[in-house]
Amino acid sequence: LTRAAVRSLEIRMAITPRATARAGSLTPHLGQLPPSDDELDRFVRLSRVLDDPASLMEGVVDGSIQADEVELLKAAYPATYAAIVGAVMERLTVLEREPSYEHRLALSVLLGVPTDPTLDPLFMQAVQSGFQVSQQPDQMTRPQRPLRADTRPVATEMQELTDGNT
Repeated sequence: LTRAAVRSLEIRMAITPRATARAGSLTPHLGQLPPSDDELDRFVRLSRVLDDPASLMEGVVDGSIQADEVELLKAAYPATYAAIVGAVMERLTVLEREPSYEHRLALSVLLGVPTDPTLDPLFMQAVQSGFQVSQQPDQMTRPQRPLRADTRPVATEMQELTDGNT
């Protein structure tokens, strides 16, 4: 087999979902759980990218592209990924209007860079800082009663009152 074919086979084996043993089972070989639907869906998506790298562009167009698909393409076909990025960058230079927000999100996943100000980590940090809980105590809480200077237990005071009246 050629080096590329071996690499492709290794990648396909790495993304293949496997059955898992049930936790705490006395007979793990008998009680294996099949791969979940999410794991199977992920395998189908990634296999499609392996079989047809150009299919990744459909995900850019419809907004369904996912980071694991891009990472797989980079690992399996680095030259193809570079060609796709080059073609996208060239296309962006001749656009007559700004891509939609959804397309900017998809392009951000493909290119690995924030393609919209809302994706900039500093913007995210500024937004999230507005939701941080204040460290100041709430000013609207009811003030607590001051502690009595005499901290003897109430039962002792009652005993003194009853002891004095007998």
